Amino acid sequence: MSNVMVIYPKPNECKNHRFGFSYNWAMIGTILYNSGHKIVLHDYPCEDFDNDAFVSRLINEKTQLVIVEFDSFSLKRSENNCHGQILVHSVKNNCPKIAVIAYGHYCCITGRDIPRADITIKQNDINLILSAIHQLNQAVPLIQYDSFDSFPFINRSLIHSIPYFYENKNSTLVRTAQGCENSCIFCQRKGWQGKYISHSTEYVLSEFEALKSQDFRTIWVIDENFTFRLARAKDILKKLAEHNTTTNMKIAISSWANIDKEFLEFASKANIKTISFGIETGNPEILKFYRKNIDLRNTKQMIQYANSIGIFTIGNFIIGAPMETAETINETFSFIEECSFDQINIKTLDYMMGSELYSSTNTNITRGNTHVFACKELGLTNFTIDELKNIKKSFAQAYYKKRKQEIAKKINKYGTPFDI
Repeated sequence: MSNVMVIYPKPNECKNHRFGFSYNWAMIGTILYNSGHKIVLHDYPCEDFDNDAFVSRLINEKTQLVIVEFDSFSLKRSENNCHGQILVHSVKNNCPKIAVIAYGHYCCITGRDIPRADITIKQNDINLILSAIHQLNQAVPLIQYDSFDSFPFINRSLIHSIPYFYENKNSTLVRTAQGCENSCIFCQRKGWQGKYISHSTEYVLSEFEALKSQDFRTIWVIDENFTFRLARAKDILKKLAEHNTTTNMKIAISSWANIDKEFLEFASKANIKTISFGIETGNPEILKFYRKNIDLRNTKQMIQYANSIGIFTIGNFIIGAPMETAETINETFSFIEECSFDQINIKTLDYMMGSELYSSTNTNITRGNTHVFACKELGLTNFTIDELKNIKKSFAQAYYKKRKQEIAKKINKYGTPFDI
């Protein structure tokens, strides 16, 4: 068996830190550990990086293989290709006999080989990474998984070797499904995972039972859209509540807005404390442009009902569509106020490689960039980048000031949504 280091590099830009880890990074480490390999995990968004210490550990641990994830999604733990390439070069400059495998969303959507990596995996398929390990060392048995349910549960004790995760050892992530088959034109995920696949209800219930036995209390379900198959989502929540599996947990999920009261009631009984809704806009014309199939009236009613039964709600919105005006932005802001979200995330429209929006845009605008923000400077919307920033900031400040007392009352009545 081999000594393997599995690495998630630090992001290109400094961003506000938040709890979380790459699920593929953790799954790869788990599979190799279960197969008898000696595993070292590094998650540099959560760890300080010192190149000398890094090289010393490579040598002292007699590392034979380094696996580096190159991420691309433009959120807080992402676009880490700069540091990833520094790591690859450091390995090859100091320990040239160590093999390097590069993988991740960046590799999938760009189709690029990572310089000096022995193998670059350009599909979102862990089996290909396992095949590459066997290719590099024929003495290592080939491991393959023939179904989504055949993958193991994440070994969270392995992650706890990193101090940050040990300090937050009652919190973790769960994936019950991956991919989304909705048609949103701004979504980058189709660049690596358009097809929706899900674990069986039995698999999900078993994993939550394991989490219960390990005393995990705060759980983030990282499915792109937990309610993509609404009947499945209801079945899972109903059974979690019936078995009292999640009694002492606080769970957060992401959802599109096409849900009903029955789902919300199941969610409340299963201790779903937070639902993050991807709504994007309060303007019907822009909603059609985004190809977001949402009934805004029903959405508002569902969010108001969720609020009334103690579920904390997060609204995710985008401004900067080509037809955006001051009036359409005000429509979105009015919708937010009517829904009374506990938290809002308002982003500038991002033309991200892998999305239909990016591929349909003039290549003179996107050339050389994995993503560009909508702005008047690029001819993509009616507002400059600074105007959009100021609009978002001003509204958010006023909104939270207005909602502060109501949110405090809700926390006092139902408790905090997270224990972290």
